Amino acid sequence: MATRPRIAPLGPWAATTTLIALALVAVAATAHWLPLAHEMARGLYPDPPNPPDELAALELFAHNAGIVLAPWLLGLSGWKETKTTRLLATTAIAAIAAFQIAILGLGIGAWPEIIGLLAHLPIELAALAAGIQSYRIVEPGQRRAAGTRWAMAALLLLAVAAEIEAGQLPG
Repeated sequence: MATRPRIAPLGPWAATTTLIALALVAVAATAHWLPLAHEMARGLYPDPPNPPDELAALELFAHNAGIVLAPWLLGLSGWKETKTTRLLATTAIAAIAAFQIAILGLGIGAWPEIIGLLAHLPIELAALAAGIQSYRIVEPGQRRAAGTRWAMAALLLLAVAAEIEAGQLPG
């Protein structure tokens, strides 16, 4: 009798999404209220966001797709097979997520007036968490398919987020 493939629970994905959102808020608050952090954020982001052009949604999607697919590709490439490579891959994924959170948080802290333009951000953060989940569950066989489904969900979320973001940029 054939067994049905096991679907990964949503709990780890929801927990990852929540942690990412909380970290983003912490970085944004720090960049806004601490004078040194605020100066640093304004140095990284001297001007508010630029108006979109005709290809803004596609450019935003392409930029973010590499970020959310990196964990899935690391999982597929066999980096989870030994303890050392698993540690390296997990560290790389954590660094990617931390960098994205830091950049977003610093931008929000430097320009709090853009918060109204960030309707896409929860969807984008959910896509990042889905990409991380794709790494967590990808294994040979059926688990590889489950990881791929999470990666495809991440791309779908990114496409929606990019379209919303491109439509909300001032221009």
